[in-house]
Amino acid sequence: LMAFPAENRNDVERYLRRCAERTKVQAWIGRQEEPTAAAFVRDLADLSENNFMYLRFVVPEIESGQYQDLSIDKLPLGLEGYYRDHWKRMGMQARPLPKLKIRIVYILSEVRQPVSMRMVYDILVYNKFDVDVLDVQDVLTEWRQFLDEQPTPEGMRWSVYHASFRDFLNRQEIIQAAGVTIQGINELIADYLWAGLFGDEADA
Repeated sequence: LMAFPAENRNDVERYLRRCAERTKVQAWIGRQEEPTAAAFVRDLADLSENNFMYLRFVVPEIESGQYQDLSIDKLPLGLEGYYRDHWKRMGMQARPLPKLKIRIVYILSEVRQPVSMRMVYDILVYNKFDVDVLDVQDVLTEWRQFLDEQPTPEGMRWSVYHASFRDFLNRQEIIQAAGVTIQGINELIADYLWAGLFGDEADA
């Protein structure tokens, strides 16, 4: 799509014109300084940098009321800007750091395949973290828009929806702010998988 910027911009604008017809989006547009569908289409297309992934996240949040008190010029700029904004809104930079929540998000990112809620829980328990199944469920719910849900006969499995979110998590400044290391997260996963393969031999 990036090889055809004019055509991509046209597609983005067509999509946003449809979004502007939705009742809740219309109500939000009506609260803007320039309360017209044309301004909404123009400004949100600019903020998205013509990236449909950005729109996939931001438009539903407008409809759900997440940005109810924000003017359009206060929305995050670009997909990475959206990721940063959501990271902050979810309290991931609060003090003290929500380390359990952060570990769960990074485990989902680093496993690189769909995993069950139970497996995430078991990885943490095996590595001696104080965690409840409901803690894992709460994080999956909070971060659902970034996750792909895959139903299986054994139950739902989860994985990171798009590589751009994994790239965001792997940025050095985000890793430092989260107080984790990618190596440390991968060691948690590897220790659990090793124990599953070799049982008591893993502790020998």
